[in-house]
Amino acid sequence: MYSPIRIFIHPGLLALTFIFLAACATTSPPTSYYLLTPEPLVGAERILSKDEVPLVISLGPVQIPAYLDRPQIVTRLTEHRLRLKNFAHWAEPFKSNFTRVLAQNLSSQFKRAQVVVFPEKSQDPVTHRIPVQILRFDADQSGTVILHVTWSLVDKNTDKVLKRKNSDFRRVVADKDEGGTVAAMSGLVGEFSLEIGEALDQVVD
Repeated sequence: MYSPIRIFIHPGLLALTFIFLAACATTSPPTSYYLLTPEPLVGAERILSKDEVPLVISLGPVQIPAYLDRPQIVTRLTEHRLRLKNFAHWAEPFKSNFTRVLAQNLSSQFKRAQVVVFPEKSQDPVTHRIPVQILRFDADQSGTVILHVTWSLVDKNTDKVLKRKNSDFRRVVADKDEGGTVAAMSGLVGEFSLEIGEALDQVVD
């Protein structure tokens, strides 16, 4: 019969192992959570002229690239290399956060309009749709946040595309940390909202 193999671990080595693991556990920084927020769009409030026809804008569907569909905030090291911030996370799914903030920004621009998120739940019939596709939304190594997005303004009744645009927005991060990056991203969502608002002004008046 074979005798069992016994492995002896020196108590001192075992104690050092536990100390090392405890040190690793205590030195990891806590995870911080961030949100995009609506922008105060100063001077952007518009009153639509067609009071007899309620304007109901359906925002979406909003499409995002797969690399943004994750909890971690992503920064771009090179054109082909990304970094995930393990201790800087979005407080809610990025797509939901972006869509909600964009809808809030649009609502603040128009007094006599209803902005709903696709798939919409509205008692009034939708008059316009705004599908959005984000192609890029991140900060690069130089501290510049870039939002590259394609979007359309569609007449819901006729399915006619009233405007289609490929837009590029950029903003330098004021504070070179995750909080500054997210603040700059919120600012770019605000700029995007203004562009959509100008297009709505042109087709509704």
